[in-house]
Amino acid sequence: MRRHLTQLVLRGLFCFASLLAAGQAAAQSAPPTAPILRLATEQHTATVHAVAVRSDGSIIATAGDDKTIRLWRGSDGAALDTIRIPIGSGEEGLLYSLAFAPSGKFLLAGGISGRSWGGRNFIYIIRPESGKIAARLPVSGAVSRITYGSYNSEARIAIALSASTGGGIQIRDAKLKTIFQDIELSGNPKWVDFAPNGDLLAVMGGGELVVYDAETFVKRTHKLVGSSPAVVRPSPDGKMAAIGYFDRRAIDVLSLEDFRTVSSLSGGFAAGEPHLNAATWRVGDDGAAELWAGGAFANSSGQTIVRRWRDVTNSTDYQDIAVVDDVITAMETSPNGDVIYAAADPAWGVIKSDLKIRHAGARQGADFKLVYDRLFAVSPDGDK
Repeated sequence: MRRHLTQLVLRGLFCFASLLAAGQAAAQSAPPTAPILRLATEQHTATVHAVAVRSDGSIIATAGDDKTIRLWRGSDGAALDTIRIPIGSGEEGLLYSLAFAPSGKFLLAGGISGRSWGGRNFIYIIRPESGKIAARLPVSGAVSRITYGSYNSEARIAIALSASTGGGIQIRDAKLKTIFQDIELSGNPKWVDFAPNGDLLAVMGGGELVVYDAETFVKRTHKLVGSSPAVVRPSPDGKMAAIGYFDRRAIDVLSLEDFRTVSSLSGGFAAGEPHLNAATWRVGDDGAAELWAGGAFANSSGQTIVRRWRDVTNSTDYQDIAVVDDVITAMETSPNGDVIYAAADPAWGVIKSDLKIRHAGARQGADFKLVYDRLFAVSPDGDK
């Protein structure tokens, strides 16, 4: 009898503990609902890390360290909406990547969000027309890059996840089902991009280029010159890849057939730090592929520049456009050939084919970047 009572007590305690754990897990998986006081501004208040443009060019999206996603009208840069994801203290809520679905009906956003309340990171699936979050996709690491591509006319999504454990590269179908995953990497993935034929290109921390075959997912690897690659961009014809770095003052253009170096593009710079960490290709009016790049290169006045090479085999044939005062963090090409940039000022803008800047969005008022970098704070009593 005593043994039977003991078993009943133990079973009861086990059930109670299980219910308690389940309740805690359910509570932890729900986003926080307590309000957090934020400044309502018309522009970003901290570094802009990501920029994306809808397939019809009608909406430009930006996101970054102020933990907001902002939508702008593509035609004139007018503010359309500010989307706020669940946030918290410290890194919780930082956003690093954006991608519009090919249909334009959804916008995907990711970074560091969900750790403090969900136990893992989430990618947010947003309806741009309403600004509403339609769903959350749980992932195993911080999201450094989301991008769309296609193979055999079917849409694919690539996700780069950084983590001490659980990081990797995922390829998902249009319904977000995982069709391939690679966690056996030489370092954390920094950037992924689809080539026109569906192959996936990736660069890893430590200095490695990886190319995944679109059909078999068999990968080819190549050791890079720099150890801190930031971006890899396939050329419009899929024959070359441009690679930018945080630790190298040149953009390396490689042949994707045999990884032969086609050129290393740099040129002179008057000020700033010697690295080009953002890049995008654009098809010029003459049909030739132009390479545009930016980072911390600056002119003699200290303004950060975007550099355009009309011929990637000629490193001296370039034009500079002064755009911002801080580091350029991201670049994309719109469907009509405009080049869109994001920067740490915080700022974003559009460069037209005539090299003139249109729709530049810059910080208005005080600079709050140091708040997010934990280098500036106000004491609880407001005296210090």
